[in-house]
Amino acid sequence: MQTLIGLLFTTGARLGEALSLDRGDLDPDSGVLTIRQAKLRKPRQLPLHPSATAALAGYATRRSQLRPRPATTAFFVSTTGARLARTTAQETFRRLLGQTGIYRRAGGLRPRLHDARH
Repeated sequence: MQTLIGLLFTTGARLGEALSLDRGDLDPDSGVLTIRQAKLRKPRQLPLHPSATAALAGYATRRSQLRPRPATTAFFVSTTGARLARTTAQETFRRLLGQTGIYRRAGGLRPRLHDARH
C-alpha cells in the first residue's frame, strides 16, 4: 500500500490506472511507467523520478520474493497474490487517515486517493 499510495501522489495517476498495471509496465532502466489504458482507453507513458523508480523496483523485487509463482500479471497484488482491488485500496487509505488523525476536511469530506490527481 505504501508504494501504491506513493505512486498516486507522486505521479497523479488515477487509482484505476495504477491497479491495472501489469508487471511488464515498469521499465526501471528508462524510468518510465506505461499505462496501457488511461482515460478514453488511450495508452500513455509516465516519466518517473529516480526515487519513484527505485520504490517501484523495490516493491517488485519484494513482491517476487513473496510470490515467486504469481497467479496474476498484476503489478500491485493483495496478500493472497491476486490483483489488488479498488475497494481494498480505498478502505486501507481510509483506515490510514483515521490512524493518523486525519478525519474530515472542510465541507465534511475526507481526503480520497483520487484527490492526489489534484
